[in-house]
Amino acid sequence: MSSFNSYDKCPACSREIRLHDTDEMNMCWDDMVKEKEMAEAIKELKRVGSVSAKFGEHTFGKSNRGYIRDYISAWIQSKQWLNSDSVGLYLYGTQGTGKTYASRSVLYDALYDGRSVMEITAYKMLRHEALFQNYSQSKFETPQLLLIDDIDKAEWNTKSLNYLWSLLNERSNNGCRTIITSNVKPDKLRSVIGAGSEGNQSTIESAMQRLHPVTTIEFKGKSIRGMV
Repeated sequence: MSSFNSYDKCPACSREIRLHDTDEMNMCWDDMVKEKEMAEAIKELKRVGSVSAKFGEHTFGKSNRGYIRDYISAWIQSKQWLNSDSVGLYLYGTQGTGKTYASRSVLYDALYDGRSVMEITAYKMLRHEALFQNYSQSKFETPQLLLIDDIDKAEWNTKSLNYLWSLLNERSNNGCRTIITSNVKPDKLRSVIGAGSEGNQSTIESAMQRLHPVTTIEFKGKSIRGMV
């Protein structure tokens, strides 16, 4: 910090250094250290394939523009879930309405707080399970927060449904929390999964119960893809 000129801009908050008192300077310094740690953590998560290449960009605080205002309410509710007692977070709405965007923002906050996070599309998760089986299950069981994206787009059959039940059951037993995104309402999701799994409603309901208590949030509005 001694290398800064008093009229230089603070790299953390952009105010002039001379306008900071000691406590403010220490807070800004801590923020810079934390941001560096976050950058290194995200880089490692990307390296091992635990998050997407775009992870870390999906925080409304970094791109809060006028066209986001239609999605702020649902986004705020999603962020509030992190400090709630709900085990599951189910975000649904038409394509491009910000579900994955908001989910990654929640994961980012969780990572900032020191919690382990992971994201995967439901399709890739089931493909991974088919290839690696037991290793796959343990891989997705352990993160404190797991995002299963686009659950309605996976290839559901009896085997994949049983896998989902087992995964959610283990995560629930371990005190882990799960975020799910979908284009359809929860009731419709039961039909989507049941259509390919011989209508095994008992297993479907049992799997869904592993997300309870669950917070359900609908995302509305026009697609924001290409805008953020």
